Amino acid sequence: MVKKEHEWIIEELKVLRDKKLIARPRVRSNKGYANFPIKWSVEGNFKDYGFKENGVMFRAFASYGLGNDVGGIVFIDMETRKKSHDNQLDKTLNDPKYVTYRKAMTERYAKELIDLCCNVFVKENVDKASKIQLMDYYNKFRDIYTRFELYNNLWFIISDDLAKIIIDRMKDFGCVNPEEIQSLMTPTFQSFINKESIDLISAAIAIVNDPAALELLKDDDFTGLMDTVHGDAIRSMVKKYHWIPFGHAGPDVYDERHYFSEIKKQVMDNQNLDEELSRTKNFYKGIMQKQSAIIHKYGVDDDTVRLISDLHILAQLQDERKEVISRTHFNWINHLMRRIGEFFKLTGRQAADLYPSVIEDCLLHDVVDLTEYKKDEENLRSFRTIEPEGYTAYFDDDAEPFLSIIESEEVSDELRGDSACGGVVIGKVKVLKNSDEISKVDKGDILVTTMTTPDFVPAMRKAAAIITDEGGITCHAAIVSREFGIPCIINTKSATRLLKDGEMVEVDANTGIIKRI
Repeated sequence: MVKKEHEWIIEELKVLRDKKLIARPRVRSNKGYANFPIKWSVEGNFKDYGFKENGVMFRAFASYGLGNDVGGIVFIDMETRKKSHDNQLDKTLNDPKYVTYRKAMTERYAKELIDLCCNVFVKENVDKASKIQLMDYYNKFRDIYTRFELYNNLWFIISDDLAKIIIDRMKDFGCVNPEEIQSLMTPTFQSFINKESIDLISAAIAIVNDPAALELLKDDDFTGLMDTVHGDAIRSMVKKYHWIPFGHAGPDVYDERHYFSEIKKQVMDNQNLDEELSRTKNFYKGIMQKQSAIIHKYGVDDDTVRLISDLHILAQLQDERKEVISRTHFNWINHLMRRIGEFFKLTGRQAADLYPSVIEDCLLHDVVDLTEYKKDEENLRSFRTIEPEGYTAYFDDDAEPFLSIIESEEVSDELRGDSACGGVVIGKVKVLKNSDEISKVDKGDILVTTMTTPDFVPAMRKAAAIITDEGGITCHAAIVSREFGIPCIINTKSATRLLKDGEMVEVDANTGIIKRI
């Protein structure tokens, strides 16, 4: 039965359905995701510091599940959401320092989060901590993470609309060339994927120039190669980048075997590693030169140049968020939540699905109640809200008043999206549910997925094109595809539903259209 205080959500869902604004359900396993800290990413909107940035106080956020690992999010509280969006976009347009301020606040809390997770949430500390200390650790992480997400999420709120404003302004200056527009939209900061690529190609070149090491690589002699100086380079990459595929909840990390395999692929697949290294190193320099030439060519005013720079900072915020989450959640899951999970006879990953009130009851009151957790594990049909007062979950029949509206929305069969990186290619479709399936992708395939994350990169390097259901101008797929020079179409809404493994398609990333061959 729907609670009286949630009846307004039913009415909003009807409006959202009629306006075709309900995010389509997606099929994706829980790999890399857990209830927490993900749900905390919106809690800052209920705090005083969130009100300061939004100019309004949110009522609620919602998500739903249809069973069988199918679900989505619903952007309810439309009026508040629009006011928040408009307020933050206005600040960006009218205050030249607003985006850099948000970046500085994000970096402040990112540093606090990294310090907490990497220096405090170490095994020896959490293993000897009392229940009260564990509760304190948990709450401290929650507070810092919530602040980090609030200040960071400006990219999610305004990036696409800011890009549209810039494009409209450029049209007024006479710039309508899609390639020039795409160059201006391309961020000029060095992503961690670019840094990793440079180290990877450099390691491959060093081995190619060492005949003995090259033979060990070709013979797949892992132990032999690791006993050489090249093993030091591989160990260095593991130390610097092991966290990349971990995401919110792991369990994957990059190890020495991973980089041995990736180096071998570089050596076997790339005919000119020196040229590839030069292209990768000079990518941002080339983009900055193109942008400078375009700005000079059309006489773009200083304010529009500033907005272009702000858009790049927003993309950087998104990239840095992925790095901070992967680096910090490794210790959050494997140490703190592992220790807390012991009181429930759960793993760290499983304990990350427990609601804060359940953990508090256990650590402060010695009450262990897994009722809600078991419902989650059964993968029931559900509708959930996050509100200032806490969390509410409706399951099965109780969820139907919400789900019946969501499932009644008409679904488009159009294969079209937004161009993130131009180009036209033909290839074989490989639909990936998550990064566990990246081995399906062969060189020249068309990678199709809901959205990409850093652990998709090994497959993205081989793909002829990338197609995603979701994403905007600053999303991971958009940024990486430009760095790799791979045609990419984002925000198709339903590519993973409409395209099937093995189909031959033409991807026209200049127009955003996908055609079956």
